[in-house]
Amino acid sequence: MLKNSLIALLLLTSFISYSQSSDDNTNYWIDIDGKSVSKTQFLKQFGGRYSEFAVWNYITKDSGRVTKTHYKFNLYTVDHSFFLNYINRTTNKKLPINTTLLIEFHYKDDLCSSNSSNKWSGSKIANRKYHTNTWKKYIESKNENLVYLVFFEKGIEVQNSKSKREYYFSDQENILRKKIFLNPTSCGSYMLSKPYGITLVRNGESTAITMAANLDPKKWDKQEFE
Repeated sequence: MLKNSLIALLLLTSFISYSQSSDDNTNYWIDIDGKSVSKTQFLKQFGGRYSEFAVWNYITKDSGRVTKTHYKFNLYTVDHSFFLNYINRTTNKKLPINTTLLIEFHYKDDLCSSNSSNKWSGSKIANRKYHTNTWKKYIESKNENLVYLVFFEKGIEVQNSKSKREYYFSDQENILRKKIFLNPTSCGSYMLSKPYGITLVRNGESTAITMAANLDPKKWDKQEFE
């Protein structure tokens, strides 16, 4: 409990520090209802409710920075076979109908960090795989019929390999972005989709291991997600 509280406090502090570092004259703050509010109102609404919300930071045409908030978790019922067919078509894989999908999704124009860009070179993917290879091996060994994949919004250049073991791909037809990942979020989102169509989306920075932990019946059945 103490560890979780410390992590949450660090995330909230980072969010506020990041927000305060922006120029007040060029900042716009959008609340959960899509209304423009003051910086003070925005931080008041967000403060103490970090477990409920995620944010998206972006630059407008007049070079102003916008910080917009939305819910961290979304639960949908989808046509699982439709998305599985799309995944198979896009990746040239043959995942069976009983596959549980765990997808990490990266958005175009994300301002997550100073290293963020719309180009994922082979070396950048390799560096990222230093972490995700370990996650993939662990969660797929612990969860029967689960497959972990990483997708990027159309418009991001993805220099992935042609290997049959590749699991980094472009959302070529933008189907995942339009149908599942409806709210662009700083530092990406995750999706868990079960064969019967129940799909959980978690917005904001996390790990595949944390997302997979939501499959625990104690969390899934009570909808107590992390």
